[in-house]
Amino acid sequence: MVKVNEDFYIDSDPYSYILKQKAIRTDGKNKGEEYLEILGYYTSFESAIKGLIKYLVKSKIGKSEIITLKEAVKEIKNTEKEITGLLK
Repeated sequence: MVKVNEDFYIDSDPYSYILKQKAIRTDGKNKGEEYLEILGYYTSFESAIKGLIKYLVKSKIGKSEIITLKEAVKEIKNTEKEITGLLK
């Protein structure tokens, strides 16, 4: 499993790459336990990275941190730069 940053990982199986995020269980007998939530399955490592970028931008839009098209484009570019910088 590849650690992208403190919260996101890319795992693989014989068929796909799996994007995962650290999360905390909020109910049940394991409440408070940390686990890796699956965010998506991808056919290549590159597409998993693109999926992570899309997820991060969508999260900010959902939290109303981004409200204009100009802000969205800027955030996409900044996030791409940040993630691709980790690959070097």
